This record gives sequence, structure tokens and C-alpha cells, in this order.
Amino acid sequence: MESLLLSGGKTRPEEFRLLDRMYKLRHAVFAERLKWTSLDSYQREIDLYDVLSPVYLICRDPAGEVVGCWRLLPTTGPYMLKDIFSHLLWGAPPPEQSDIWEISRFAIDPTWRDYDSLGAVGSVVGQMLLDLFDFSEANGITRIVAASDIRFDRILKRAGLSTIHYGPAVRMENSTAVAGWTDITPENRELIEMRLAGTLATSVPAANAPLQPIQLERRING
Repeated sequence: MESLLLSGGKTRPEEFRLLDRMYKLRHAVFAERLKWTSLDSYQREIDLYDVLSPVYLICRDPAGEVVGCWRLLPTTGPYMLKDIFSHLLWGAPPPEQSDIWEISRFAIDPTWRDYDSLGAVGSVVGQMLLDLFDFSEANGITRIVAASDIRFDRILKRAGLSTIHYGPAVRMENSTAVAGWTDITPENRELIEMRLAGTLATSVPAANAPLQPIQLERRING
């Protein structure tokens, strides 16, 4: 697998093509599958947070197909948990600190040929979580918050992510969602690495070269 880290505020032609494929993946997940957003005639899922210069991670398979993504925004500005899903905080104040960021639009392509393989999905999710820790550690981020569909929350936990929920899951119109946080600590990273090592033992070994902040970088796994 290949991980690409880029900033939405700096878009070169090759990055634009990657972002376009990412928006199509997000449409397949969040509009068609989860129905969190409206269907788009162009089959792209783009929202107002994409114009705020977020940081994206895009994961590609050896054939060059985009199979996973996530988006990061600082909590010092607008973000989804504060603006849209504040009821999932259960009365807790929404974070507004430079060292706390929100992850959103974390998705794996449901049409990916290996989507039904728990081991393959687990290895991709685990690597994307390590990418998250790499970026956070390089940029002074100490905590990540998120709102998530409860089904994907379980996938993240199976991948080794240690999370604390603000409160119980809440049934919404089209899904059941929960909000929580994870702290960027060596102990939490180790949990993911241990789970990923167990997953990859039956699939593909991974390299662990760190990603650099806010630049288009590459990591080849396997």
C-alpha cells in the first residue's frame, strides 16, 4: 500500500486528480452507503470543511486505486463535531485548542476487491492510523477527536485504536453515531503497531518510514 499526505490548500495537478478520486470514494461511503449526505449527480462528496485547507491522507493499493482516506482539521476553527454533531458531546464543551484536531471522513472503499477480507481491511486501517500518529507527532498534536458511525468505530477499535467516548451512541436518521477522542501517546501507538503486526503476519509486511507534515509524501508498504 502507498500513503499520500497532502494539504487541501496546496493543489497541484497530480494532487487534484487524487482529491477527485477521494471525493468519489467518500460519495460511495457517506452518500450511497451510510446516507449521511445527499447523493450528488457528479458522484463526489464535498462539504464546506473541504475549503478550509484540511490535511488529507489518501491510501492507494499497488494498482494505484484509492482505497482509503481521512481528513484532519484543527479545532481552533470550524469542524464537524462542534458545528454539526455537538449533541454527541453530551454536554462537554467542544475542544478549541491548537493541539487538538478533528479527524473526519475516515473511509475505506466498499468496492475495493479486498473489502470483504477482515485482514486486508484491518491492515489498511491500521496503517492509516499510524499515518495519523506520524502526522500528529510531527505537528505537536496531542489529541484527536471524532464523530463516527458506531460500525466504523468498532473497526477502529479492532485495529488497536484506544478511544474514550463522550457518552453513549446516539441513533440518528440513517445510522447510530458516537463521538470520542484518542490521545497521541507512545502507548496508544504501540497498541496499533501490535495489532497491525498481528494482522500483517497473515498478509503483507509493512514499512514504517514517517510521513512529513503538510507535504505530498510517499510510503510504500510491501
